Amino acid sequence: MSGEDDKRKTANPASSRHLIRAGEARSETLGQLTGLSRMRFAAHDLEAAEVRDLAEGRERFLYVLEGIGEVTAASATQTAAAGDMVALGANEAARVVAGPSGLKFLLGAGPRDSSAD
Repeated sequence: MSGEDDKRKTANPASSRHLIRAGEARSETLGQLTGLSRMRFAAHDLEAAEVRDLAEGRERFLYVLEGIGEVTAASATQTAAAGDMVALGANEAARVVAGPSGLKFLLGAGPRDSSAD
């Protein structure tokens, strides 16, 4: 391990909840790791052409980590690629379709909107 890697490890004590390093093996959910108890997070890894439907009822964001795909929300379809973020309002359902090489994305959601029930 290089000296720079050592500095990065020691600069991130276990009690830190602001930075989660890539490759750190953890069993907690992202919400538990960050202390954001009102947020929900999930990592999705879709195979080529796989479809994921997202229900309405929560504000959400989708952040693309790898690949390319199409996101349909509010009757509009847009292409999203690595580094892109899509924001969805509480009353918006969406459909995500992975491109030919698959799609990896992080999905974050706020608390359930009680007015949507």
